[in-house]
Amino acid sequence: MDNQSDAAATQDPGEAVPLRPERLTAKQAERAFYSELVSQLQQLVQAMTVSMTRVLGRSVNNVLEVATRIFPASDGYLSLTYRAPVGAITVRAGANPVTVAWGGASSGGTAPSQGAGIWVVPANTRDTIAVTGHAVTLYGTAGQSVSYQVFAAGPAPAA
Repeated sequence: MDNQSDAAATQDPGEAVPLRPERLTAKQAERAFYSELVSQLQQLVQAMTVSMTRVLGRSVNNVLEVATRIFPASDGYLSLTYRAPVGAITVRAGANPVTVAWGGASSGGTAPSQGAGIWVVPANTRDTIAVTGHAVTLYGTAGQSVSYQVFAAGPAPAA
């Protein structure tokens, strides 16, 4: 009989017998170690991202900017750039639709109508768009106002 069987035979049936730790093979131990290491690194990266967002973008509550602006008569777009990465933008369009595009302005200043990173906010509505990068461009009708909020974090998933 082994050690655990002897201990179980001499104890009362109501008492729990402490179990020996499970023995892992070298490969299992290595896999467990690297899994824990990756988990710790992910937590560290997340903490560093939050800290750097606050330092670089001077973000509070993940908010980088809240503003209402008027599209310039000269070109009809607003280029927004930030030192911290952008995670989402909420745009309230006025009487005309507003096109949201990741990155800088397109050549010619005309709003792109389709493609990756393009989102059209219909007139008189508000949308929150998940984005990535350090720049967002809003296209609209010259002279029209647009209100927006820019966040360092993406929108929360809907339940």
